[in-house]
Amino acid sequence: MKVVIVGGGISGLVSYLFLKKHLPNPAPPADAHEFFIYGSHDASRNLERRLHSKDALQQTTNTIAIGGGLGLGPNGLKVIKRLDESLFHEIVRSGHSITQWKMLAARGWELGSVAIQTEEVLPMNSLMIGRQTLWHCIREHVPDAVIVQKKISRVVAAAGKRPSISFAGDTPGMDCDLVLGCDGLRSIVRKAIFSDVGEESTERYPPRYE
Repeated sequence: MKVVIVGGGISGLVSYLFLKKHLPNPAPPADAHEFFIYGSHDASRNLERRLHSKDALQQTTNTIAIGGGLGLGPNGLKVIKRLDESLFHEIVRSGHSITQWKMLAARGWELGSVAIQTEEVLPMNSLMIGRQTLWHCIREHVPDAVIVQKKISRVVAAAGKRPSISFAGDTPGMDCDLVLGCDGLRSIVRKAIFSDVGEESTERYPPRYE
């Protein structure tokens, strides 16, 4: 089976790790599954070192796309621990533990607080971590061979047919068996799901801020 993951961010890399762990291998003599992660930004392993070098005076496109920081709740941390315990410990070491969220007014008055700690005998706290740091921890567990820096311009998903993808530029497209959309707010995969075959212009259900 040929699996294409569109987007090389946090969700794309984690989706690959889950599929590698839980997708049953095909019975012989069938070929092993093929995995491809396509992203338009640099996803090389040395990206973390370049971003924090003395010469990195400005944010890169990748940093802007990934964002600043996020909080991982106990439920998310438990999912990561079931996926890969070594990855879980790397992520925990790279962030800092928090036990509650505080909501403050513009002048610093506390409006309220929410406990974010499990009630187990050994409670698990939430974790604050930089998005780029989290991405780098996960990236270390994904082989270079499956990641391709190439922009996908179109996905066609027609009933009864294998999905196909097209690339920006002169690279020929290809058919695949499964396409995962991990390509964010302006997802080209979501557009394919909610568009008729041959429809090029408007997206039927675009994201809307409210």
